[in-house]
Amino acid sequence: MNGLWTSGVIARITRKLSYKIMLFVSAVILLVVAILTQIFYERTTTWMKTTYIANSKKDLTHLGKSLDDYVSQVDAVSLTFRRDENFMTSLLIGEGKDLSSRTAIEGQLRNLYFSSRKEYDSISFYIPATKEVFAISKNGPRVNLTNGSYVGARESEPWYLTAASAPNYRSIEPPAADGQFFTFHRALIHFSSRKPLGLVSITLNDKKREEMLQDLVSDEGEMIGIFDRDGRRYYANEPFLSRHAADILGRLAKDGDKELIWSDGLDSYLAVEAVSDEGSWRFVKLISIKQLNNRADEARNLVLLVGVFLILFFIPIVMYLSSLITRKIGVLAKQMEKVGEGNFDTYVEIQGNDEISYLSKKFNSMVKRIDELIMEEYKAKLNEKNARMKALEAQINPHFLYNALQVISTQAMMLQAEEIEKVVNSLAKTLRYAIKEGDMVTLGRELEHVEHYVYLQKARFGHRLSASIEVDPSCLETRVPKLSIQPLVENVIKHVLEKMNEPVAIVVRGCSDENGVRLTVSDNGPGITPERLSQIHMLLNNGQWLANVQENIGLKSIKERLQLLMGDRATLAVIGLNPGTEIRLFIPNQ
Repeated sequence: MNGLWTSGVIARITRKLSYKIMLFVSAVILLVVAILTQIFYERTTTWMKTTYIANSKKDLTHLGKSLDDYVSQVDAVSLTFRRDENFMTSLLIGEGKDLSSRTAIEGQLRNLYFSSRKEYDSISFYIPATKEVFAISKNGPRVNLTNGSYVGARESEPWYLTAASAPNYRSIEPPAADGQFFTFHRALIHFSSRKPLGLVSITLNDKKREEMLQDLVSDEGEMIGIFDRDGRRYYANEPFLSRHAADILGRLAKDGDKELIWSDGLDSYLAVEAVSDEGSWRFVKLISIKQLNNRADEARNLVLLVGVFLILFFIPIVMYLSSLITRKIGVLAKQMEKVGEGNFDTYVEIQGNDEISYLSKKFNSMVKRIDELIMEEYKAKLNEKNARMKALEAQINPHFLYNALQVISTQAMMLQAEEIEKVVNSLAKTLRYAIKEGDMVTLGRELEHVEHYVYLQKARFGHRLSASIEVDPSCLETRVPKLSIQPLVENVIKHVLEKMNEPVAIVVRGCSDENGVRLTVSDNGPGITPERLSQIHMLLNNGQWLANVQENIGLKSIKERLQLLMGDRATLAVIGLNPGTEIRLFIPNQ
């Protein structure tokens, strides 16, 4: 069955010339797009790799120069001890045994620490002859200066051996704790014996390092590490780089290149290396090949999307061109000309089973449908004119009623029937407000309408109804939808006052903030049951028109109208009080 259906589909496609042309052109476009996409992708990835390597080497070279300069500055600071002749003489003669030399050492440490930069965590001075250590560091909010004897063979430690030997008489040690950059050691050498009289050790925190690395890592997933010539780690922003640093550095040194593709067995990475001018530092940047090619992937997807768009765009054009090469199209064109002249009483009959005959049938249906639509449009215009006439007639009645109420009010005032005059006047103003005002009014006009409405209801219910308006005067000029508050007051009278004998108090409150105006209409009635309140929330928030809450459709209409005129930020909510109910409106700033 499936074979017969497939063969039927193939036969239908191969029978129609438009399908053949469409498939051929689409295949050509798809092939061209695929070739161009592959070429573009390969060139883009190569360009991005080359650009990344060049930029990384430039950044790392600049980092190396900055780090060399920084180490030179620290070295210059460490030589402060040697430039003090009195201190060196005291150290040479007393070798740290007398009080004067200890005082000189402590003074030097204090001066150096308090005049140095904030990158220094601690500074210490070690005297090999006496095994004494003088150190100054910050412990919490206090700076501590301590001295004592060193226990152990410090002279056998690698950093000491390096600092005590020519030619530089200094060494740099990796960080011993988090938050440190490195520890710089400088040996003060006795000129004749070439033995160290003392060693200055300066431990630097990571502030300067973070400053130098601030703009070097821009892409997410990019890793950077700082190592010395022996491969010791001084910094790595990712644990992954720390774990594989030895392998990466070894590969870079073995291959002799400054960049390579390295793999951990799961993913491939591009590693770029640079060495400082003095050769003391090695810098490595590492980024995943997938991460590096993300932009190339996006560009490739964009080209593919454009290719698909071109195919979809050219399909109707190809179909139209294929129809032009058929002879039968001429007959159909003549009938179209007649229709274009307004003659819809025409019929086209073209024999065959190809697309032209199918098109002729659809053409006949279209002409027939257009004729029907013209008649419907003509009838619709007549109905529209009739509706306008009826609307004008309906508008006369409210105006007539308003004018009649004005006459009654005038007569009541002349007869000194003040109460009747006030009631009629309130009714007339209420009617006029409903007729003449636009969709948007000021809050002051809406509240004035509420006052007239409440006055009319007080005439009906007497002392059982009391209402008050407590609105910040600064809100009165805010534009609100017309009849947005009065229906809420009417809702309280209808669902609370008319169903109970006790007095009901209605309070309208309003205040403004930086986002808009917040209004509430509350009452002291018996309140709403949780089940009913849940139904109302479903009606307002989910748009479910429940059969048992038709009396709350007015709230739904107010909310929809509020959001239609003020935007989606405008809200209406019903809150259950104990006792009573509160309706909250939010009018956003426009």
